[in-house]
Amino acid sequence: MSAETAVTEQVLREALDVEPSYFRIFVGAIDTDGHLVYVDQTSENGPFADSFTTLTDLSFESTPLQASTTMDGYVSLLAEQKDTHHLIYVAENQEPNAPERFNLPVDLGIPPSVSAFHDTKLINGLNGRPNVFGTSANKDGAIWWKFMNPYQVETVTETVIPPGTDTPIEVTVEVPALPSQPWSDWIQIPGSLVSITATQNADGRLIIGGLNANKTPFINFQNSDRPQKPESWIGWQDVSGYVGELEQLELAIDGNALVHIFGAVGSNIYMRVQTATAEDTFTDWVLLAGFDADIQDFAVGVSANNGLYLTAQVGSGQASPIYATHQTGSDLSEWTTPAVIAFAQSDSQYALHPNANRALSLFALDTRANMIDYTTELRPSLWQAGWTRIGTNLTSMAITQDVTASFAQEE
Repeated sequence: MSAETAVTEQVLREALDVEPSYFRIFVGAIDTDGHLVYVDQTSENGPFADSFTTLTDLSFESTPLQASTTMDGYVSLLAEQKDTHHLIYVAENQEPNAPERFNLPVDLGIPPSVSAFHDTKLINGLNGRPNVFGTSANKDGAIWWKFMNPYQVETVTETVIPPGTDTPIEVTVEVPALPSQPWSDWIQIPGSLVSITATQNADGRLIIGGLNANKTPFINFQNSDRPQKPESWIGWQDVSGYVGELEQLELAIDGNALVHIFGAVGSNIYMRVQTATAEDTFTDWVLLAGFDADIQDFAVGVSANNGLYLTAQVGSGQASPIYATHQTGSDLSEWTTPAVIAFAQSDSQYALHPNANRALSLFALDTRANMIDYTTELRPSLWQAGWTRIGTNLTSMAITQDVTASFAQEE
């Protein structure tokens, strides 16, 4: 594995296991006026700020919205501009004592044949730099890819005075330098998807997956020897197996570095697991959980024991139960029996994210009432009673973590 490969989101997550000096959950959102807004915790493991802050004057579509953390620990966001449908990338300013927390928005454009995006994904790649994926809202459902170009290496000659002498000497060193073109052109990946999701393999390669217009699930692995070339993808695997059509598909990697595929259809959640670390093959589907009503939405996160944790709203409407099950070991059967941990405020979209102390918080976006609420676990099978409101007049959400103490957050 190269030095660049080692600097990945997986490494960042492992670094966070060692009691980081700064770790606060960050919530990005689009409000009902089309503004990109955000709020984060006022302290580690603590409450959120009382109100959202507007990030830019640009106007955005309510979806899609993505949030991620750069390899240096800074927050980044991806949203679709309302009038142009261009994807806009915004990242925190890394300069010390910068006058603004965020850099100016970067216009990533839009492929010439695309009128708008149906779904997007923002994730760090093999070299730790951000990768953007988008599915076209056109009937063809084309899949597009764009990434921040890697650093270049420049040879620099400097004059230095070695310790213990007054005689200057010239030293030639290789140093990293920003590329002349910060982002790649848009690259079309063969295939067609409606929704898209992604995770990193144990070796740093990206794995993308999604559902096509027929709700058939597919996954595709990045090729490690040519990771940033159009032909660098191994090819789509149809992973429908005996379950057939799916209504939701999610990818996740556990603490044993095994990638899991989760799929929901009707009242059942199924799972496939990588046959070995970094392999391109998976087990057959197994039934992870079955319920007495259809699944409204499910979310997957990484718990304090580095195992995967899954929550699902079962049934529809207020007071619908939210069940949870989590990994207790690496074997397929080593999952807890699903148990109710909370009751829904309404039909919502959910996201799980760890706090600095590794306790998970479950975020719920009510797309009808335009509200975001959250609750936090006390221990794996016991959660806080009730929900805490984060904000109102919000049409989408994206959750990540900030592990940098920027000027605006220093206490």
